[in-house]
Formats: sequence, C-alpha cells, structure tokens
Amino acid sequence: MILLITIVFCQLLVAIYILFSTYKGHDIGKNEEKIKAFVANMLEDDEQDYHSGNAHGIVMQLGDSLLESDANLRFSKMKRVHSLVGQYRLNSLNSSVVELESAKPVLRSVK
Repeated sequence: MILLITIVFCQLLVAIYILFSTYKGHDIGKNEEKIKAFVANMLEDDEQDYHSGNAHGIVMQLGDSLLESDANLRFSKMKRVHSLVGQYRLNSLNSSVVELESAKPVLRSVK
C-alpha cells in the first residue's frame, strides 16, 4: 500500500514538473503551446477568483465592523477595513486593464 502511494506521489510530482517546465519553457512545439495556453487560462481564472474573493472578504469585514457594539473596537476594525480598501484599490489600479474593442456591425449590400 505504501509503495502504491509512493508511486502515485512520484507521478504527481512528475506531472507538476512537466506542466511547470512547459509553461515556463521556450522552443516548444504545437502540443506544448496548447498546454501552455490551457495552463495560462487556468492561472488567469485563479487570479480573477482571488480578486473577487478579496473584495468579498473586505465587504464581510466591513459588515462585521458595523455590527460591533463597542465603539473602540468598531473604530479599530473600520480603520483596518479602510487600509484593506486602499491596498485593494492600489492593486486594482496597478493591474493590467484589458480594453474590449466594440464590435462593429458588418454591413452587406443585397441586390
């Protein structure tokens, strides 16, 4: 049983190494480029989940601080939320912004 677990673990390490080297590598073929695009797409999705999760966490902390009955504790929690919002804003401003091109309609002449 231990041998089976060791073999599965080693195969998992090899798979992670192959994915990492494909993602960071150069002079790769078509199949590796497909894998690289797939991994890059997964990493972008994780980044979007991180930002939405971060904003959700800030809002939840804000709600908790507003429900606090002790004024001093409420003030310290609001101060913490304010600093988190500032950090989130700076990270959002520094991250790359993708502008979508507006779709232009294709006009066809019918005779």
